[in-house]
Amino acid sequence: MGDWFMSGFSFSTQFRQRWSQIPDTVRVAIYQELDDIVTLLNPDVDLADFKFSQSNLTAHIEALYLQDAKQKLRASMTAVMPEPIKLACQSDGEQDDFGLSDKQKKLIQSLEMSIDDYLAETLSLISKDLKAWVTEEVKRQGST
Repeated sequence: MGDWFMSGFSFSTQFRQRWSQIPDTVRVAIYQELDDIVTLLNPDVDLADFKFSQSNLTAHIEALYLQDAKQKLRASMTAVMPEPIKLACQSDGEQDDFGLSDKQKKLIQSLEMSIDDYLAETLSLISKDLKAWVTEEVKRQGST
């Protein structure tokens, strides 16, 4: 995107804070979507043939958030948990559930749902900010 495109726009403090906290992969996907929008605004582009890089940006970003959360969880678990020890009485086909009680499993499931809710809410806020920005930018571009 050229510097001319964002010349009349200033981001809110909340947007900057949220933007700096999102994973790089999500940021790249959003930049790509914005590039697609800029391309779409070009009068030489045939609207009938235009295709966005991601047909479903929301699903793509949700998948990126999930992937990032899994990577962070793996990294934190690796840093905290020692290598699993195979018991002499445990066969290769046996899988240990780390001795979790039903209560612990329900807690894990509840926390996972909370993570999903948090990510969905964050994505929704970012989406609203970007949609407002696109609307204002299109209005600004139309008035020049």
